[in-house]
Amino acid sequence: MKPHKKLTTLLALLLSLTAQANEYRAWGMGGDSLHAKAEVTLNGVTYVVLPFSDKSIPQTEASTSGDVTTLMATLKNNETSKEIQVTISQDYLNSSIVLKAYNSTTEFNEDTLKAYSSEQYLEDSGTYINVGTINIEE
Repeated sequence: MKPHKKLTTLLALLLSLTAQANEYRAWGMGGDSLHAKAEVTLNGVTYVVLPFSDKSIPQTEASTSGDVTTLMATLKNNETSKEIQVTISQDYLNSSIVLKAYNSTTEFNEDTLKAYSSEQYLEDSGTYINVGTINIEE
């Protein structure tokens, strides 16, 4: 195997492990799912962006009081981009978060997963955190 192919394969494996490490859906305050997601249409295709964490908290047990953290990102494909925001509860402090973009509004699985952000470690609540650009390859 050529050196650049080995590097490409290694990078793909690392990205896959990052996405899998953050497998638990992150909820908004009180288990809110409306503000803990973003729905965006780019070039006629609708994407839903959801936050995922390395911390498992059942929706029914999400905190109902305290600060929230707003995650901001840019969802981008070849031709256009849009700014998005999702808000999660203070439960996710001291954990890692990844935003995942799906090309479905009802099914969120490996078949509909199109892209994800870089991993962000949340240390502070009541803040806005820019997680960067989520590039959708078409």
